[in-house]
Amino acid sequence: MRKITMPLLLLSIVIISFVLWKSSQQKVLEIPYPYIFKSETIPNKYCCETSVGTDLDAAVQYVGGIKYDVRGKVFKATDKLSIEFKDDKLYCLTKASFEAGDSRDENPFNIIYNDEHKVLAIDEIDANLIVNVFTLNKDTGIGNWAKIRADGFLTGNPDSQSYCLKCWPQ
Repeated sequence: MRKITMPLLLLSIVIISFVLWKSSQQKVLEIPYPYIFKSETIPNKYCCETSVGTDLDAAVQYVGGIKYDVRGKVFKATDKLSIEFKDDKLYCLTKASFEAGDSRDENPFNIIYNDEHKVLAIDEIDANLIVNVFTLNKDTGIGNWAKIRADGFLTGNPDSQSYCLKCWPQ
C-alpha cells in the first residue's frame, strides 16, 4: 500500500476546497438594456423581449450520484411578448403562444395597479394552482413576468419561472 505524503494530502485538501468553493459561487448573467424615453402620452401597447430567465424548483432527483433538493438556474431567455392594457385588464401573448394559434384575449391578467409610471397585473389562479404576475416600469421599459406553480411538474413541490423583460411602446 502506498503511503500518502503530507504535501500530497495538503494539495488534495486545497484542490477539493477550491472545487467546493467554486461550485457554491453565485452565477450572474448581465445583459445591457436600453433606456426608453418617457413618452408624452401613456401608451397602452408594448412589445417585450425576455432577456434573462430563471427556473427555481425543489425537485428530488439524482444526477451523477448527487441529490439536489433545491435548484436555481439562470439563463439567456429568447421569447417575445405582445402586451396591451385595456380597461382593467392586461392582455399578454407570447411568441410561442401565437405560433401555437392562441389568442391574446384568452387569459387576461387583472390590473392591480396602473399609473403613468408603473403597472402590476396578476392573472386568475387556475385549477392547477398556477399564477402569473406581470410588472412594468413604463419610464425605463424594464419589466418582469413570473409564473408560479403551487404543485410543480412531477415533483409536487412549488416551482417558478421568472423573466426580466425589455419593453418598448408599440
